[in-house]
Amino acid sequence: MRCQCLAFFVLGSSLLTGCNILGHVAGGPRVPFADDKPGGGGEAMVNVDVDMGAGSEWLDGKPQPETASRFGISSGAYIRGSNQGFGIGYRPGFFIGSTNGSAVFLGNVAAEGGLETYHRTAYGSIGGVAALTGGFVVSKTFDPKALILCRSLRYLTFTAEGAYDVLPAAKGSPGIPSVSLLIGWIDLEDGGSPSDRENPASKGNCPR
Repeated sequence: MRCQCLAFFVLGSSLLTGCNILGHVAGGPRVPFADDKPGGGGEAMVNVDVDMGAGSEWLDGKPQPETASRFGISSGAYIRGSNQGFGIGYRPGFFIGSTNGSAVFLGNVAAEGGLETYHRTAYGSIGGVAALTGGFVVSKTFDPKALILCRSLRYLTFTAEGAYDVLPAAKGSPGIPSVSLLIGWIDLEDGGSPSDRENPASKGNCPR
């Protein structure tokens, strides 16, 4: 039942915001600091950002500008491991940033909760994470038959991330800060921008 409710929520949010969804996948090295000692490992994450601003532009009859502001809710998951332990969990949060036909810039803030091992024992963990992402377009295609979402973009991304997790059930409720540098990609389908009409690949049909 919870999964069905989550699916309807994501679907409803997508429709209300014009289906501008940024899908982000990334991975890379991570340095945790359990017991104030640096460790070495890696992290992989997937994040879905639902743009809450696109729908208002369409309702007002305004075309999407060359650089579009993006803000809204996000939902993600992570898995990570190091010589200090292993972790897996979920991240609900918010994001703000901008995209255009050549670059993306995003800032994310989220809570996180899951499981974390500490001294070879698994504990529930709660915490928070902040990330800054920048990237550039590596693929741009157009769908001249699409009613609204006529442009597809893929960005190569670089993310600097800092997190802090607390293990309430462990002795002393230790906190584990960490920093990560992740490389990945973001996929976005949107309504294009005015300059796309001059792109031969759009055949003059994007934006609509």
